[in-house]
Amino acid sequence: MDAPQISPLLRQNGIKPARLVEVLRCDTEPESLAFIQFWDSLAISARHDIGLEVAALAAGLTPRRLWELYHGATLMQAKESVAVMMAEALPAIMKRALSRAKTVKGDRDRERIMKAARILPTPKGSTTVIYPGLPPKESDDEPNATAGDLESADDFLMKAAKAMHGKALPAGPALDEAEIIDVEEETDGE
Repeated sequence: MDAPQISPLLRQNGIKPARLVEVLRCDTEPESLAFIQFWDSLAISARHDIGLEVAALAAGLTPRRLWELYHGATLMQAKESVAVMMAEALPAIMKRALSRAKTVKGDRDRERIMKAARILPTPKGSTTVIYPGLPPKESDDEPNATAGDLESADDFLMKAAKAMHGKALPAGPALDEAEIIDVEEETDGE
């Protein structure tokens, strides 16, 4: 097969094909859904026989794109999972903080709660303000980009390299063929 193999990557990271399929099953990307639809149409024995790479190609993806879809979906699902865990724990954490704030030694908890409630001012130095739920601004480079779109790894790496290494020097002026001097002709005439 001429396509790159992703099975070694999966094995190296302890990821079974069933986990890849499970993650992509919850993804909203059309390519992920096309892969899942093809995968589900196969008999269990056929899934084992052809492997993920052949299944990806049959679903109209490259194995690398399948890996990118899995990677992106895993990151998004992990972030959402952490947000859910935090939201689930927040009432118990606040209950404990409020109860400690009511004690004589609860100065620090009282201060934090009052800052969170915006009763006390928060310092204006190097604070980071995050506004969840606001859509990202569209950049001039990508006018059609949306929050759910994932760019390919190649595009990301090219942008990262450009950002790290800056812009290349501009090319020099173009030379006409008449301006190019053959070194051997010039030395022969002297």
